[in-house]
Amino acid sequence: FEMDFAATENLTLSFAGSYNDAKLSENFWRIDEDRISGEAPTAPKGTAMPYVPELQLTFIGRYNFSVGSLPAFGQLALSYRDKAWNDLEVAVREQMDSYTIMNLSTGIEKNNWSLTLYCNKLTDERGQVDILNPGYPSPSGIEFNQNIIRPRSFGIRWAQRF
Repeated sequence: FEMDFAATENLTLSFAGSYNDAKLSENFWRIDEDRISGEAPTAPKGTAMPYVPELQLTFIGRYNFSVGSLPAFGQLALSYRDKAWNDLEVAVREQMDSYTIMNLSTGIEKNNWSLTLYCNKLTDERGQVDILNPGYPSPSGIEFNQNIIRPRSFGIRWAQRF
């Protein structure tokens, strides 16, 4: 779902979200011979699908104002991603943690240019997007490799329209 609301002439609030109850509707075998020989399924009916968080939410608040004669804005964006599994195979999968991202920005514009100051991932949370299990410990002793979202970044963005 998605909802936009003009709270005032200058303040816009946006909210979006999704709920996914993605589960297997029947047993799954990774190798068909295992199914034929009567082995237990790799993932039984009702197993949650990998990489599909049950809940995702986004909130954006944007306030428009003026700096002298220049149109300006300030914006806060929050995004939440629920926990999710990294694999369908029940025996080897790991659950990835939920995480929340906060981005802030402010800027001005005039005619065909804009200037924006931003900070993405303000809290510098290291949300997991994948956990890789190579099946053996690494030389460093770490059992699993994790892929995480980008770390905090901040900067100035200049845009010119031609």
